Amino acid sequence: MEQYYIATEEGQTEGPYSFASLETFYAEGKITQKSLVFIAGGQEWVQVGTVLEQKWKEKSEKNSLQINFFSYIIYLEKESRSL
Repeated sequence: MEQYYIATEEGQTEGPYSFASLETFYAEGKITQKSLVFIAGGQEWVQVGTVLEQKWKEKSEKNSLQINFFSYIIYLEKESRSL
């Protein structure tokens, strides 16, 4: 699981936090899209908005693949019953 560090307005670093924590902080307004985060093991600070967008896209693609896979399984089951 990736860990994230947040740069505060006072110039301090807080963390590590999970991605779920970042989502919560964002939803609560504690951080904005322009807040900076550092991913443990990474090379540079990036904006929270970039991280959120990338992770949400990955989740969406994963869910889409799962739906397509299960739809295919249901299709195969129906086809095998009709034989």
